[in-house]
Amino acid sequence: MAIDLAVVPVAGQGTRLLPSTKSQPKEMLPVGRKPVVQYVVEELANSGIGRLMFITGPGKASIENHFDTNWELITFLRETGREELLEELDFERQSLEYFYTRQRRQLGLGHAVLCARSLVGDQPFVVALGDSIIGVNAQSNIVARMVERFEADGADVVVAFEEVPREEVVRYGIARPADGEPGDVFELADLVEKPSVDEAPSQLAVAARYVLSPRIFATCTS
Repeated sequence: MAIDLAVVPVAGQGTRLLPSTKSQPKEMLPVGRKPVVQYVVEELANSGIGRLMFITGPGKASIENHFDTNWELITFLRETGREELLEELDFERQSLEYFYTRQRRQLGLGHAVLCARSLVGDQPFVVALGDSIIGVNAQSNIVARMVERFEADGADVVVAFEEVPREEVVRYGIARPADGEPGDVFELADLVEKPSVDEAPSQLAVAARYVLSPRIFATCTS
């Protein structure tokens, strides 16, 4: 079964980026002329994803508005002779389906993914954090590579990692590879959340992209 569904958690408060996130979602902060979350959606679309489920929270309505078609704006640009700016709205016309549900309690990433269970059903799916850009101009193929590995190995979980400086391991979930020095693909023995520099099993940090089997929900409760 081809994987065409992605869950995009965007419910976090963004407290690390205050005061910028006091009145707008961190996912809507601009990088160049686009908000962060648009880069994430474009990356997923380029990897064959056709359906996106955003897990939102209070104050996140601007994300839904951003991906909706704004006919009033389109009409305004045409009537005022600024049709060249319509190219900047091409993302509105992508053949993607958007779904939205709320994470009613701030109980972390695992709970946010659990909020998507009714849509996911018995399908494998991608999780892409809505505040994390990978690659330049959304051109990363990491999700497509992860899906390929997931299907080839019949895996339950595939997780992306990136190497970080030793002094920064305290900020991330860090991989403990199962067998010695890891290559591009490795089996994960354990994941250590925000270890000290001395206790970190590696410098490989979770990189905001996952491919998951629906079997992860088997032992979960809401």
